[in-house]
Amino acid sequence: MVNFNTEVAVQLGEFLRKKREERKVNLEKASEATFISPLYLDALEKGEWGRLPGKAYASGYLKIYSRFLGVDPQEVLALFNRAYGGGEEKISLVPEKISGKQKKNILRFLMVTFAILVVAFVFILISYRLPIFSELNREEKTVPIVEETIPPEEVLPTPQATPGFSVVVVLEPESLSWSEVRSGDRVVFSGILVPGKRYVFKSNGPIEISGKDGDRVKVNLNGKDLGYLASENGDFEQTFGP
Repeated sequence: MVNFNTEVAVQLGEFLRKKREERKVNLEKASEATFISPLYLDALEKGEWGRLPGKAYASGYLKIYSRFLGVDPQEVLALFNRAYGGGEEKISLVPEKISGKQKKNILRFLMVTFAILVVAFVFILISYRLPIFSELNREEKTVPIVEETIPPEEVLPTPQATPGFSVVVVLEPESLSWSEVRSGDRVVFSGILVPGKRYVFKSNGPIEISGKDGDRVKVNLNGKDLGYLASENGDFEQTFGP
């Protein structure tokens, strides 16, 4: 592997394990639902990607597993690529030896993917032919969309925001943490907070933040250091006002 970051791999694996345990599902049940071998799921959760058939298979397994756990696959894959340092690597898409069970898993994966694509295609056709769906499509285009991947220093204004903000919240995660940020009735951010990035939220009204592992996320309100989002590990919910 080229420029492989073991720390990122281990943190991502730990995050996936916690999400699975939150759903009260063991590796065997997760394997049955995703058609991925329990040994490979164990390797993903421990950040030991060298035990997987190859990089291409690892990214595919992560995408399937993250969907099963209710985590955004694009955020997980972004962390996966970050672990490899963005370096290019020549990869054989087929491992040297593929067992009969692996072949069955691959065939099932392809069949499920094909079925999902067919259903999505039919839904798109119906949505553009029915007036009610057309109206919904037009309304959705007017709603602002928040970037899924947030670069450092990016500001996420809420619908109530004006040039003079009365509430400015800055989050600085020390490890991977799942959080949701709301202002009024709108969710302005929902996803994984990544170490090494600063997340800035500005509004003229209260900002509500909930999630897990708040004891690993530093928070600053209007320039004042408030310590961490939570005093201990587990679920948390905080509201920040003017």
